[in-house]
Amino acid sequence: MQSGNWVSRISRADEGSAYIAPTSGEPRCSLKVVANGPAYARVEPLPEPEPDLLGGQSIDDFVAELECEGYADDFARLRREDAEDRERRQGRTSLKTLRLRAGLSQTQLAARIGTHQSAIARWENDVAPNLEYVTLKKLATALNVDLNTLGSAIDG
Repeated sequence: MQSGNWVSRISRADEGSAYIAPTSGEPRCSLKVVANGPAYARVEPLPEPEPDLLGGQSIDDFVAELECEGYADDFARLRREDAEDRERRQGRTSLKTLRLRAGLSQTQLAARIGTHQSAIARWENDVAPNLEYVTLKKLATALNVDLNTLGSAIDG
């Protein structure tokens, strides 16, 4: 089937995609719906999926694996360089730059203070997260900063 064809045998159509039913030996294929009509839909082929270079592994798991294979110092150095660049561009220190300055990933920081990576991500993206004193103390210790430095970074 060529791009831009009008077809009448759509077995299912959802938000910009369709599954075309086979006709006389034609293989099933997924297509993008370009225009809908009462009995027909104009379709174009969907792009080929990107190859899975990580073998189904998340980028976080891939980086963690590399760090275990002896690249931990390299990643820590790159995080520290990133922190310096961010502070220079933003003109201030944030919770994220403190973490990067310590050479830690979100997952590593979460493990050090006994929480989940998603909590670290939320705190880094929140303008002024409402954290308990015990959590602030754990963060300050893990990041090797005092509470005043941490408070300034969190308050923005």
